[in-house]
Amino acid sequence: VADFICDQHPDWQYGRDVGVMMGHVNHAPHSCRIIVATTAMGLNLLLSANMPFDVVIVDEVHEMSIDTEFVMAALIQQTKLIPG
Repeated sequence: VADFICDQHPDWQYGRDVGVMMGHVNHAPHSCRIIVATTAMGLNLLLSANMPFDVVIVDEVHEMSIDTEFVMAALIQQTKLIPG
């Protein structure tokens, strides 16, 4: 998915603009515009002190799992904390 995104945006680079966080692979510096992550890694990011994202896309949400439930709950909680 990350490679496809980079292919669609010729000036974006993998590891700079588009990162990946899956298992033991962490190629997602803070400069990334988009991070492709597993639900477990995404949950860890969402539960960090500040949610560093403006947009979160949850893939395969129709295949509900406990990790997906936790991600959705964290997103709901985070949006309640946003003023306005």
